Amino acid sequence: MACRRRTLDRLGPVKLFVFAAIFGLVFSACDPGFRGATGMELVDDSVVTHVFLCPGQLLEGFAAWEDKGDFSHLSGPPIWEVRAVEASAIERIVIGVEPVGFETVVTLDGPVPPDIIISVDMTGGHAIGGGTVADYPSDGNVLSVETGEVMTLDEWRAQEGEYCRQLDEQRPRIRLP
Repeated sequence: MACRRRTLDRLGPVKLFVFAAIFGLVFSACDPGFRGATGMELVDDSVVTHVFLCPGQLLEGFAAWEDKGDFSHLSGPPIWEVRAVEASAIERIVIGVEPVGFETVVTLDGPVPPDIIISVDMTGGHAIGGGTVADYPSDGNVLSVETGEVMTLDEWRAQEGEYCRQLDEQRPRIRLP
């Protein structure tokens, strides 16, 4: 550690700033820019997860853990997990119910716990979500989204659709002669 400190001291503040700026630019250029989006609701006592996919994205897997508030879910197995046989455009998943085209990796044994964390794998991105199940809207067409906001399904789709459009506009274009 002392060796690194001396090296940083020798760089001086201006060189250190330039180094940090270049380092940040290089690694931000590697970021695909996609943030996955999820919304949760209760439908007839079932926890339903909505996944927003940008055009061309497909769902590859989904898992849910009990959130005990101590990050123990990071080292333990999920309470339920499914993987797509082939990547799928499905955007609505009922926790504990195997979607068509998926295989169950871990079967839900009992009811969904009161606090959950979900993880969604998709082409080009990853999304997480969760929260207290009792806090999820159950009045139809309203979701609790990953930011903690509550909005209608149409509002959420419009917001995420705009995000996908902006992301698409930022992609470099290759023009063929």
